[in-house]
Amino acid sequence: MRHDILSWPGRRRLGCLCLIYAALTLYSSTIIGPLGPHFVYRDPAEVFRLFLATPYVAHGSDQRADWVANLLMLIPFGFLVAGTVWPSRPAFRLPAAIGTVLICVATILTIKYLQLFFPPRTVTLNYIVAQTLGSVIGCACFAASHRRFSLAGRRGDPVAALVLFLRLYLVALLIFLLMPLDFALSAADLQTQIERFPDTLLALPGGDRPLAMRAILIAAAGAAFIPVGMLLTFVKAGVYRVRRGILSVACIGLAITTGVFAFSTLVISAAPMMVSIVYRSCGIVLGAVWIRWLSRQDPDALRGRLRRLVPWAIVPYLVVLLLVNRLLSADWLSVQDAIAQANPLGLLPLFDYYIVTKAMAAKNIVGHAVL
Repeated sequence: MRHDILSWPGRRRLGCLCLIYAALTLYSSTIIGPLGPHFVYRDPAEVFRLFLATPYVAHGSDQRADWVANLLMLIPFGFLVAGTVWPSRPAFRLPAAIGTVLICVATILTIKYLQLFFPPRTVTLNYIVAQTLGSVIGCACFAASHRRFSLAGRRGDPVAALVLFLRLYLVALLIFLLMPLDFALSAADLQTQIERFPDTLLALPGGDRPLAMRAILIAAAGAAFIPVGMLLTFVKAGVYRVRRGILSVACIGLAITTGVFAFSTLVISAAPMMVSIVYRSCGIVLGAVWIRWLSRQDPDALRGRLRRLVPWAIVPYLVVLLLVNRLLSADWLSVQDAIAQANPLGLLPLFDYYIVTKAMAAKNIVGHAVL
């Protein structure tokens, strides 16, 4: 039995995810800090007066990445809240959207208020505005897409569902590659980006890492575009079918990867590489070849072959996992030296994501999830 995204089981799942996301946001905004858990009791009324005087701080372009990251961080929360309260009747959807924004703003303000009990954390209007905008965008994304999700679930068309998933993947991939979206907007920033352009011509992924690690990074970066190649092969003629040829997919893919590179050169904190056009385009072509081959296979026979293949993939996967985490090394510290250098705060869940920029934290989370 299929459940609509607006049915009770669908709402319940989104509601649970919403609570989990809010709890993680509260945890990462209060408990995790440069000093670890550092709660300092203060008079709540005094803190509230201080909270009402939250200042707006004029930031330069160097702070834009953090501002955008705060905006992006609340988009999923706005999406989940909207999905939890969204009504089936169109007449109630505007009040539901307003209610969603109010719930998100109340959650944001509550967390910001509690942050003042955890010095040296501070609160500014800049990030309150960024997170509010993020929740509004998340709500708007749900309002624009829920009908398509519901129709995909009702029709029972696995190919249409696959195409929808691949489209969402493409959007997420583009955002991921261009994070933290701190584009050069001023003349001075543009001049700086132009001066950096020659460095992109010969740069390679992981230039300061071992050769094996660099090969894995390039392979992973190319593989990330395999689903894009799969998507480009589908043509809708009543229903979706794998029809677009490899050459057409390659040309469209080259245009996409070139566009991604061009936009990445305008991202202040990015490290664009022109060679990425090559291995990303190869990933797109590989995806097109693979989906065309897959469409000609018998599903049951293919599943049987994959089942037999899985045990043989375990050892190579573990070797790659150890290699990526730099555990296949001949240079090891003694136990005493390792204990002396260990940071106890690293045992806090998510602490390693806090000590880097939010954009880097997002990329690390995705990388660790894939591994």
